[in-house]
Formats: sequence, C-alpha cells, structure tokens
Amino acid sequence: LLSFNYDTVSSLAGKMLGHWGQTVGRRQKREARQKKLFQNVE
Repeated sequence: LLSFNYDTVSSLAGKMLGHWGQTVGRRQKREARQKKLFQNVE
C-alpha cells in the first residue's frame, strides 16, 4: 500500500512539476521578448 501510494504521489508530482516548468519557461520567453522590444525602443 505504501509503495503504491508513493508511486502515485511521485507520478502526480512529476506531472505537476513538468506542467509548472513549461509555464515558467513560457513566461521567461515572453519576458525576454518584451525586454528586446523595450531595448529596441530605447
């Protein structure tokens, strides 16, 4: 039972971390694009 719960929790955590990583990556790319636009304006 314990090992089953651990596998379930670890797989769920992995999915959440993967989704979180993608979200953070997209945000960083968007911020990098905005910084380039601001630099071009200057």
